[in-house]
Amino acid sequence: MKRRPTINDVAKLAGVSISTVSRYLKDPSQVSEKLGERIREAIKKLGYKPNKIAQGLRTGDSKMIGFIVPDITNPAFLTIVKGAEDFLRKKGYSFIIGGTDHKSKDEVVILESFIFHNVDGVIVTCTGYENKALKELIERYHLKLVFVDRRYPGIDAPYIGVDNFGGVAGWLIIWSKQVIGHLPTFVEI
Repeated sequence: MKRRPTINDVAKLAGVSISTVSRYLKDPSQVSEKLGERIREAIKKLGYKPNKIAQGLRTGDSKMIGFIVPDITNPAFLTIVKGAEDFLRKKGYSFIIGGTDHKSKDEVVILESFIFHNVDGVIVTCTGYENKALKELIERYHLKLVFVDRRYPGIDAPYIGVDNFGGVAGWLIIWSKQVIGHLPTFVEI
């Protein structure tokens, strides 16, 4: 099995130092056009892709976002996940998703896994039940977190949601006007 090419391989093939390749990868304008061309050719020939984990260790950023959802089969949650993923991908982030099957204890297990993987932030659609263990993890690790659709009281984090009552009431008004307006056409009185 062929091993994955490293930055060392690129530097060797291009005939430059590892630090020159690193500078080029961060900002190509930081090296001369001649060296940049040699590095580009070496990257192309080797099929080199930067190691995101190594970069994350160096910068402290993983460029990864975790998403916790209560039910990965629910189309409503899939729509939210898809929208977040599309947005985050444009910003250069990868995405990890964990489903809890509506179990509060699984939220904690998934969040611990995200912490272990050094995610830069977490989006949570929670089970809706109180979860003190989750709150403790969030506070202990000072996690960047956003609640979507549902939130836990007592956890100070941004929330993106819908006014379900107002939304349903508005929908019922529109629907009732449509139904009442069409009653004479399909109901004999």
